[in-house]
Amino acid sequence: MLKKILFSFGFMAIINCTIGQITSCGFDEIRLSNPENLQKEIKLNKVLYQKALESATLTKDAKIILNIPVVVHLIHQNGPENLADASIVSAINQMNQRFQNSAPYFDATGNAVNIQFCLASIDPQGNPTTGITRNYSQLSYLWASDDIQMKDLNRWDPFYYYNIWSVHSIYGFNISVAGYSSLPSNIGESIDGVVILYSALNSDVLTHETGHYLGLYHTFQGGCNNFNCLLDGDMVCDTPPDTSTSVCMGNSCYSDMYDTTGFSPFTSDVNELPNYMDYTPCALSFSQGQSDRMVNSLTAIRTLLLQSAGCGFSGGAAPVANLGYSISSCNDGSVSFIDTLSTNYTTVNWDFNNDGIFDSFNHNPVYSFPATGNYTVKLVIAGAGGVDTSYQTIFVQKSPSLYYPITLLGSIFTNSNGELTSCPDYSNNLTSAPGLSYLWSTGATTQTISFNPVSTYTITLTMIDSAGLTWTNQFCHPLIVNVHPSPPTANIYSNDPLTICDGDLVTIHSGFSTTGSYTFLWYQNSQITSSNDTIYNAVGFSPSAYYQLIIGDTNGCYSWSNYLYINSYSPPLAQSLTQNGFELTSGWGGGNQWYLNGSVIPGATGTVYSVTQDGCYQVEWFFSFAPNCTTMSDSICYTSTEINNIKAEINNAVIYPVPSSNFATLLTSSKLVGSEYYITDALGRIFVKSMVKSETSIINISDFASGIYFFNLNFNDALIVRKILKE
Repeated sequence: MLKKILFSFGFMAIINCTIGQITSCGFDEIRLSNPENLQKEIKLNKVLYQKALESATLTKDAKIILNIPVVVHLIHQNGPENLADASIVSAINQMNQRFQNSAPYFDATGNAVNIQFCLASIDPQGNPTTGITRNYSQLSYLWASDDIQMKDLNRWDPFYYYNIWSVHSIYGFNISVAGYSSLPSNIGESIDGVVILYSALNSDVLTHETGHYLGLYHTFQGGCNNFNCLLDGDMVCDTPPDTSTSVCMGNSCYSDMYDTTGFSPFTSDVNELPNYMDYTPCALSFSQGQSDRMVNSLTAIRTLLLQSAGCGFSGGAAPVANLGYSISSCNDGSVSFIDTLSTNYTTVNWDFNNDGIFDSFNHNPVYSFPATGNYTVKLVIAGAGGVDTSYQTIFVQKSPSLYYPITLLGSIFTNSNGELTSCPDYSNNLTSAPGLSYLWSTGATTQTISFNPVSTYTITLTMIDSAGLTWTNQFCHPLIVNVHPSPPTANIYSNDPLTICDGDLVTIHSGFSTTGSYTFLWYQNSQITSSNDTIYNAVGFSPSAYYQLIIGDTNGCYSWSNYLYINSYSPPLAQSLTQNGFELTSGWGGGNQWYLNGSVIPGATGTVYSVTQDGCYQVEWFFSFAPNCTTMSDSICYTSTEINNIKAEINNAVIYPVPSSNFATLLTSSKLVGSEYYITDALGRIFVKSMVKSETSIINISDFASGIYFFNLNFNDALIVRKILKE
């Protein structure tokens, strides 16, 4: 057997490689360098993942053989690379035996793949053919950069034929290359197919490259990562995680049991299996999972190969595809499809948007289209006798929301049970999407309707839009709104004064002894301040505030209490308190209340208070509109001795004679000597200002006009006043 030297590369597309006994190739680097083709590969693997989950594989069903027509293009310069037809036939036969896991290539670890290859007997023009073409060209000595130019020499429709180009040599790589292949994600493109050395055509290299052509990765793809065996690594569950490229029956990973999908067969770490998709020189085979993935690639992606007439459809009568459908009246984009199939089919493939990628592999599927519009649906069924396709263009309406055409639900909400809910006190405002006409189940024909519900109600709307389409929620999603009684309404109050001083506490009562199943929300100036209390302790602050209690229930309904206003003020600033003998004067022009020894002096509310007894005096200042918000003055205290002494001295001040002519005599005690005095007329004008110089003083009033004058003397903050009558 020819020793394998294999390499796959990415050239203008995603390319796989086979390399003789080396551990790496440029596959990942080249494939990742082309984001566009990487996106195609991601979409391919998504389809194959869905196919693996949704449908049973053909190999597990009736073991029906699927035939792929092959054309081998010999690119030569009349050298040994211009192989005889018999050599080509032998190569195809060998590949069929390897796919069937039959002698002389049987391996006990292997599985048969229900795919066989025939050299095409009918060419694309319908003429008989051997399935072998020959083109003389120097491109037989192929450089990687000439890949497309070489394939342009001879290419049969890659949708309907498996193209294999055989060349003498391959250059342009850092390592020897025996062949390379495209993936199914490059279906129909100019690179689609396999390039192989003529010297490797009759070896397992062709089988390896065909595995790539049908969607297989190397077994060491992705290394030991194995948390989802359908998406990690080589995306095949029954090939053990592998990092080695050439080990026979060794183990390079210990993650066989990490899989969480339940599809992995491994209950312990096992050795890698000799596999066509590795580089091992051991006996080779495909696993059942690899067989399934190749069959899925053929029946979900490369389906036109099965529809090709290249093999003559020797497998019996071709199946017949019949497509029917029923569109849901719910305007939800849902369509039920019906396939009426003959018995000679093996797979059913649905493409709901005609993008070439199948979306379902089930009989009679139900599909929800993403948006309103026209869609071309394709049904492809495959069997041993060929493939048949049925197309149907359908128009689907897809409501953008559940209750469409009702779009706005004012004062309608979803409660904790997931029900649409409203309350009797709420105005329900329902609005339709814009249209040409409206018909509500209430009989209204306007775009918006408003009402206060009294009980649970059901409402529907039929609307015709500007495109002439009729939309309704009548049949599947009528709007059902559960109307629940509102919770009880509180009448909040307080037993404390509602005009207070800043920092004072006012207790507000709800009138309820318990919150029960309700939610109590206390608001101050429309801002929530406390919850789930039957009382609220408000602290006064300037300016005034208003309070309200909102009670909510589990249905989402609320009631609003009355407003309670609390007026709060800052206390007056401390004012002056002056003493003038027995007279105390407050500097506050607002409310005054005099105190003696801490007790209110009844009726003493003026700005001046005359002391009549000993003790300590204070004045309390307040606003007339907020008598509870006060500021207290300091104390001024009088003793009995002080009062008596002042009274005695006042009595000792005498002026005579009365009336007086030119002079008046002042008699005082010695304690008044040195005190200042002044004489004023009845208008308060000062005529004399002097000092008491002795206990007997003569005051000259000769210059005074006749009339009444007042003698004023200050003693210990007491004012002594005497009348003088001038003749």
